[in-house]
Amino acid sequence: MLNLKEHVIDAEMTFEQLEFLEHLLEENAPKKIVEIGVAAGGTSVVILEKIREMNIETSMYSLDLSNEYYRDKSQKTGYLIDDYLAQYPNPKVKHQKLTGDYAVNFIDSIGNEIDFLILDTVHSLPGEILDFLAIFPFLNSDAIVVLHDITLNHLSSNKEGFATQILLDCVVADKLTPISIGKEYPGIGAFRINIHTEKYIEDVFNALMVTWKYIPDTKEINLYKNHYRKYYSDRQIYILDEAVRLNIDSYMARREKEIGNFQILYDFVSHIKRENVYIYGHGVFGKKIYKLLRICGIQIDGYIVSNKECEMKEVLSLQEFIRLSNRSEYEIVIGVNVQVQNDIVQELKKYGINKVIIPSEEVLQILP
Repeated sequence: MLNLKEHVIDAEMTFEQLEFLEHLLEENAPKKIVEIGVAAGGTSVVILEKIREMNIETSMYSLDLSNEYYRDKSQKTGYLIDDYLAQYPNPKVKHQKLTGDYAVNFIDSIGNEIDFLILDTVHSLPGEILDFLAIFPFLNSDAIVVLHDITLNHLSSNKEGFATQILLDCVVADKLTPISIGKEYPGIGAFRINIHTEKYIEDVFNALMVTWKYIPDTKEINLYKNHYRKYYSDRQIYILDEAVRLNIDSYMARREKEIGNFQILYDFVSHIKRENVYIYGHGVFGKKIYKLLRICGIQIDGYIVSNKECEMKEVLSLQEFIRLSNRSEYEIVIGVNVQVQNDIVQELKKYGINKVIIPSEEVLQILP
């Protein structure tokens, strides 16, 4: 028997999340499992091992858009599944790995009566919601749906990684998320389809109105839309169309703003010397400017403050800076809010310090 703890890293799930997954498998003994998002196949191996331990007959389908493992392109997606099945063949399990295409293109061949679905793909909208709506008509009336990384937006740099939480929130179903008072909020959730899920499935379509992180290409959108037409109402297709239209507009507006902000920051940085630079201010703005300039390859010698309250060698009081024998060689970037910028500039002029760069309020507001 495989040791569950040894497969946590391969599965990209915590030990507690895998335990929750195993509990659902044990409690429901699924006959048809579909997982969307395979990666190396670590989670798949845990599932296959649990099925083997339970000694039940099951069909399992592992779907992924990529043919190559995203962390190591020299490996095939799901290569751990291949290794496991070669070592532990199980005649009671019919397993298929389906990669290199969208989930919607595999669903007809998989067919109905899916009673266990795992969604673990891009985690950003429209991602998992598009796939759930595609597969929903093929789910049993009491199917289990498992959603991984429901707190990804808090635990990673992907601050828009909330697609699975949005789906969990808006679907009408029996929620099975393992929330325990006093313990850390779980990064995995699940729900069981019930008699109300189909009646209120439009709530899931409405969730597509939440801002998308990326825009699928026209081919993908049309692929899903044509599939939905077979199972959903004209009203629901209209909601999809409007979600696509509005998100394309807002996405393009965001991109234009990002390009504009880049130009503003570029113009600001381009006026600063590459070396012999101090930043006046050690607060929020000063530290943000420091980070930006270092990223741009500008050498920062330290900070200047009006009143030094701590012993940090990179922070000088104004009087300490004035006593530097070569202070005239330095350029000073003002890293404080606009309300006090002028007072600082006037104070510096009293000491003959005129090499000063003053960021505009626009620059301060868009500092990363």
